[in-house]
Amino acid sequence: MPDFTILPTLLEFETLDELRLPAGTAETNVFRGALGHALRAVSCHPTCSNAKTCPSRATCPYARFFEPVWENGPSGYHEAPRPFVLRSPTALNSAATTVIPKGGTLEAQLLLFMTDNPPWPQLLRAFELVASQGLGPARARLSLNPINPSHRQSPLSLPTAAATPDPRHGTLRLQFVTPIELKGDGEVSARPAFPLLAHRLLDRIWALGSLYQAWPPWDIRPLLDLALTVRLLDFHWSRQETARRSSRTGQHHSIGGYLGWADYHGPIGAFLPLLEIARWTGVGRQTVWGKGQLAIDQVTWDKTSHISA
Repeated sequence: MPDFTILPTLLEFETLDELRLPAGTAETNVFRGALGHALRAVSCHPTCSNAKTCPSRATCPYARFFEPVWENGPSGYHEAPRPFVLRSPTALNSAATTVIPKGGTLEAQLLLFMTDNPPWPQLLRAFELVASQGLGPARARLSLNPINPSHRQSPLSLPTAAATPDPRHGTLRLQFVTPIELKGDGEVSARPAFPLLAHRLLDRIWALGSLYQAWPPWDIRPLLDLALTVRLLDFHWSRQETARRSSRTGQHHSIGGYLGWADYHGPIGAFLPLLEIARWTGVGRQTVWGKGQLAIDQVTWDKTSHISA
């Protein structure tokens, strides 16, 4: 399989008013909804009522980013995954209200997985519009600082190692950096079982690669079978219940999930490259807003590592 490519860009905003973020809210979560509305405003014709049926959807930045369609996609994908993740230094599980004073800086990291003509001009105009309209409950105004070359990192190319997986066995400690929710059998799992984690991760990586990086077909079944042999040794998960209220609609949206760590043992060598990709893409629900970020903490290899035939 080809490498997985990530295009990282740092966005910096100056606060023109004091910005207060409620407890449990990352800086990027204040962009929820507002960014989609703004990108639609700067991209779509006023008469367009449905991006999914728009005749220009193949080139429309809003449709490509916020309402992508996966023609002939696999079952279980009611919607195609969005080609980006938005993250910030402020943790999703922040227990206290965050206050950024007037003249302060708000940062967000935009991670793009779309390698074919990403719509940079429209995206920057959308962020400028969001900033001018204000963020947070009090609609604090911001100004987007100019994007200079140092803000755009070189593209990252991460190998999947799918063709020649590492056969080594060992013990892995995995950190769940931001709240994660893994659904299996229609419900959010209360245990970080490795087969479920690997299945959701493989589905996400393959979907993003197939849709946005021209990947060829990938038979993930051998890796799914291998994941069944990885045992969950121990874990500590704590559920964070957090809801966000949209100031535009008044609706409350859950942004909660599980935080903590898990120890696994088995043929983990084959999965380390994929777990490194998950550090950028996230896995599970609401990844586009920063949930589901993983980090490889510790790896200890067995003295005699092999994969049983």
